[in-house]
Amino acid sequence: MKQKSLFLMIFLVGILAFTPICGICQDDPFAEAEDMKSSLDEEMEWLQAETYVITASKVLENIKKSAASITVITDRDIQQMGDREFKDVLRLVPGLSYRDDRHNSYDIDARGVMKDGIQHILFLYNGHSLNTNYWGGVGPSYEPLVLDNIQRIEVIRGPGSALYGANAFSAIVNVITKDAKDIEGVQFSARGGSYDTQQYNLLFGKTLGEVGIAMNVNYYKTNGFEGYIEKDGQTLLDQLIGSQASLAPGYTEGDDEKYDLSLTLEYQGFRFDGKYADRDRKPSIGISPVLNEDSETPSTDYTLSLSYERSIGKGVDLLGRVYRNYTYMDYYYQVYPDNTVLPTPDGLMVWPDGLIGAPSNKNTRTGGEVQATYKMNDVNTIVAGVTYEEMKQYDVKALSNYLATPIKDVVIPRWEISEVSHIQNYNKNVSRTFKAAFLEDLWDLRENLRLTVGARYDDYSDFGGSFNPRAGLVWEFLKGYDLKLLYGRAFRAPSFYELYNTNNPAFVGNPDLDPETVDTVELSVGANLTSALSARITGFYNSIKDSIDLVTYDVQDIFENSSEIRARGIEAEWKYDFGKGTYLAMNYTYQDSQNLDTDRQLYDIPKHKGNVLSNIRISKYLNFYADLHFEEGFTREKGDIRQDDNPGFAVVNTTILAKKFWPRFEGLELRGSVYNVFDKDYTVPTAKDSLPVDYPMPGRSFLVEMRATF
Repeated sequence: MKQKSLFLMIFLVGILAFTPICGICQDDPFAEAEDMKSSLDEEMEWLQAETYVITASKVLENIKKSAASITVITDRDIQQMGDREFKDVLRLVPGLSYRDDRHNSYDIDARGVMKDGIQHILFLYNGHSLNTNYWGGVGPSYEPLVLDNIQRIEVIRGPGSALYGANAFSAIVNVITKDAKDIEGVQFSARGGSYDTQQYNLLFGKTLGEVGIAMNVNYYKTNGFEGYIEKDGQTLLDQLIGSQASLAPGYTEGDDEKYDLSLTLEYQGFRFDGKYADRDRKPSIGISPVLNEDSETPSTDYTLSLSYERSIGKGVDLLGRVYRNYTYMDYYYQVYPDNTVLPTPDGLMVWPDGLIGAPSNKNTRTGGEVQATYKMNDVNTIVAGVTYEEMKQYDVKALSNYLATPIKDVVIPRWEISEVSHIQNYNKNVSRTFKAAFLEDLWDLRENLRLTVGARYDDYSDFGGSFNPRAGLVWEFLKGYDLKLLYGRAFRAPSFYELYNTNNPAFVGNPDLDPETVDTVELSVGANLTSALSARITGFYNSIKDSIDLVTYDVQDIFENSSEIRARGIEAEWKYDFGKGTYLAMNYTYQDSQNLDTDRQLYDIPKHKGNVLSNIRISKYLNFYADLHFEEGFTREKGDIRQDDNPGFAVVNTTILAKKFWPRFEGLELRGSVYNVFDKDYTVPTAKDSLPVDYPMPGRSFLVEMRATF
């Protein structure tokens, strides 16, 4: 810890020492004058994006009056940061961090709450959900979400079910893409770097009279980070029965290839949003905690949304939307590697081709919603809406070279891979419908005092109703100083994966699951201490009941509403703006996440995490960015035989951006980024019944980009 504190101090001092230099790194004053207009335009665009938000209340409002803890990240922020993937952007938000996982994906810790598959966070694409039925989280093909066509990201920390329903549990991430008017031309970018990564993006936007067209095409391919694993689950099995099937010590898989298309059309209040993604990736270590080389998880997702918005009278606006989401997964899992030895009803047997399972299914979400906004007067706005949706899972099929038994890890050999859907399917064809209604009132009691109250009721065909209220009081008690007192309740619907998985040698679902709920209280104080220095401190308390967890039994592991969890903490953030794009910022989160049934800290949640961020506009041609991210304070689970807690880590990333440096083509930009600059060797914690070692994270890597705007 002392080394980390010293390193953090050195980083801060270095940034502070370098910052004044930018004051003398200016260009000729005449050249600066020529660039003044474009600089002011950029500044105004940035200020507008930070000032007004729509996600917190479903109406456009000043962020200072918003009854939510909200962070806005703009396209300019993303370009300066040089982040490789969407998860790297989210990591810089107070209270958020991520873990790479065995599926060649990641999980997000949001204020001390982390669920497998990111089921506790609602991902929106221009206000429309991307979450799926089977996994519960964002569609598997969409990740990594394309950054090139993002206009801004609004991140709500805290519950949002009072407006958005299921899975707006601990956060909402709303990705708002660029419209035709934001682009008005063509932009092409190409980037490449470590792990044989390559990515190409074409962005097009044009306004033709009253018609707006925006289109984005993206291709991504990487061999991915290959982390060294000294021991895996098969190693322990080999030691137990004397076999030699384990590929450990060895390396994880990282291959990933993705095609992504999006289209937005606008005409006289009508808006169409379409997004299609096709992804083929290899799980890092497969479905079980063992290294293998033959698993593959291809998937396809698309979403179609058609909306219409218009004013129908004085102060009354209507918004209607119909939509359809589709997900297809066709996975091939080598659950255990070649020549593994497994128990069967007839005793131990060698499996020459390993244990193979190949599940597939199709999922759709089809529905519609209507929202009415009534601005009664200058101080009172009413928002109300209704939603109806049908979720459907079909064409559920299973191929395998085994049959499961009621006893965990005991299987019946079939020796060849063939369809077993008619004998032992892994899930089932099923549908779910829900209808919902919400009502919200935004009332400015005074010019400096806003009260927001609202509630939503969801009625599900399988588990029944869920009522979720919210209330927020925002008071600017002094000019530039505000206080927010917030309360909200949210729920997470059990996924089809948790409800209906069966005939699985590792775990099974539970059709009797209830949704898990969270009640959250927040107290936040923000201040503009000077014209350049702003700060905010927020305390939060989450009380989670009926948490859905995988419970281990001697015979079988099963999902249950098993425990009550308390997650509480403090977020502190501040920013000093030196002007002309140069700033120094920091955020820190202390979080205490306890399972109240076991009186133990959650193993994968750090007590301390945060970021130090610095951006330096060296000149109108050059921009330098650096950030430090740190996490520490992990504690092992009860019964984990590993003696030492995971020590945590601190990593530094940097990016340099060059633009407008070629007079003949001012639309050319070059960007170079180095991640984990000091090549920190670190890991993130794993569960006691998962890998016997912690999961390795990437060392130093780089990415370079060329972007041309026409």
